[in-house]
Amino acid sequence: MFDLGKIWQFFRKNFSRRDVLFIALIILLFFALRVYNLLSLPIFTDEAIYIHWSRLAWKDASWRFVSLTDGKQPLHTWGMIPFLKIFADPLFAGRLFSVFTGLFTLAGVFVLLFYLWGKKAAYIGSLIYILTPYYIFFDRMALIDSAVNGFAVWTLLFSLILIKHIRLDMAILFGLLAGVGSLAKSTVRLFFLPVALAPFIFYFRDKKKVTKALNFYFLLGVAVALVLVIYNVQRLSPYMHYVEQKNTTFVMTLPELMRSPLEVLPHNLRAIPYYLFQNTGWLFMVFAIGGLYKLWRKDPELALYLVVWFVVPFLVIAIFAKVLSSRYVIFLALPFLLGLTYFLITLKRKGFYLASLLLLLSVSYFLYTIFFNTGKIPLPPVDRGQYIEDWPSGYGTREIVDFLERESKKDKVYVFTEGTFGLLPYALDIYLLFENPNVHFEDRWPLKIEDFAYARELGQTNPVYFVFHEREEYPPDWPLELIKKYPRYGNQSFVYLFKLAR
Repeated sequence: MFDLGKIWQFFRKNFSRRDVLFIALIILLFFALRVYNLLSLPIFTDEAIYIHWSRLAWKDASWRFVSLTDGKQPLHTWGMIPFLKIFADPLFAGRLFSVFTGLFTLAGVFVLLFYLWGKKAAYIGSLIYILTPYYIFFDRMALIDSAVNGFAVWTLLFSLILIKHIRLDMAILFGLLAGVGSLAKSTVRLFFLPVALAPFIFYFRDKKKVTKALNFYFLLGVAVALVLVIYNVQRLSPYMHYVEQKNTTFVMTLPELMRSPLEVLPHNLRAIPYYLFQNTGWLFMVFAIGGLYKLWRKDPELALYLVVWFVVPFLVIAIFAKVLSSRYVIFLALPFLLGLTYFLITLKRKGFYLASLLLLLSVSYFLYTIFFNTGKIPLPPVDRGQYIEDWPSGYGTREIVDFLERESKKDKVYVFTEGTFGLLPYALDIYLLFENPNVHFEDRWPLKIEDFAYARELGQTNPVYFVFHEREEYPPDWPLELIKKYPRYGNQSFVYLFKLAR
């Protein structure tokens, strides 16, 4: 029975005023490290796409499921809308939504660790989450992966509660939460694989293991049924079937796997551990493995369950994933976050302070670059290419927007972009499409010499501009006058702004 009085008594018993102050300071530190210099990194192509979808869904209710046209679930699109309504800068608004999904994760980490090992573990684990570069970086990007990580934390928590207290109300809450998560990303489905193995781990020595396992699977079935009900809200859109089609872009189908069973496995077996070690500062993982070993000696069932939470999704991703980067596997760091927390809480005072200092030193350069020198963030090469050095990064787009806004005050302007989906035109139109009727976009892919005939017609009465973000060579017969080129970090590629030559 739900009883607010009992909940209030629980908090009064377990949390003093000092605890409330400490929790407030933790939350303040979280926001300080997530919001400070939030726009220091240029817009990333996927951020431009997702913010464009969200603005379209906000402005036109018939496009509430617009993300499904590209096979992406709609939760991220919907979640950003309130932030876009409040904040003028759409990139800031999109990234701030991810900050709040990071807060959702932080709350899950605190509750999970409090449930497992008490208040001290909850405080320490929360600080680890707040200070880990892996989590900081993706909590500051307008991407769904921060939310996926949060759903992983809460799924693990509810699975542990359900395995210990086989209760229908817990199964219903579990199903509702996981159902919302199913609208975030297909990756969330992976979380049910280790959950399904839980009875084999926790009930193995129990005399009533068969009865308990049957009851657990019945309640898990209730949760899954709720997930399917919520997931099928997407059938309100005629584009729901694109989700499974899009998944084949990123994941090998069974026929593909049968034809080439080792096509991606060797690379992924090396890449996934590298992403985890590199993005957490290496020492994080070393201490975490030590913590899991110590936990194995104290509580082998829980330790094995945490290992399964890593190994099962790891193997599935390693075998099937055709496209892989750090953000796709961020949730795999969760068992190690718990292992590191356990490692620290079992140390004596001097050992705790020494280990904490070493951990902080191991990530200090990473943290410095995130806030003050984004060009040198020590991300894995594939991520540096996407966010910093190569064509997906949108250096100069904010400056181009400012330029177009100034020019459009004088007259209508036409902007040709070599790109119809992605960084161009979306990194520009999220600022201008609905707000400035004097800016008209003409997106092309690829731009051809024939397009300049139309551009000349428009140019007879209005200024015409061209923006490129991938092309580095331009045919001499193209009538273009360079206004400015914006270098990406390392000066290996550029974003170009041209004017139609008269």
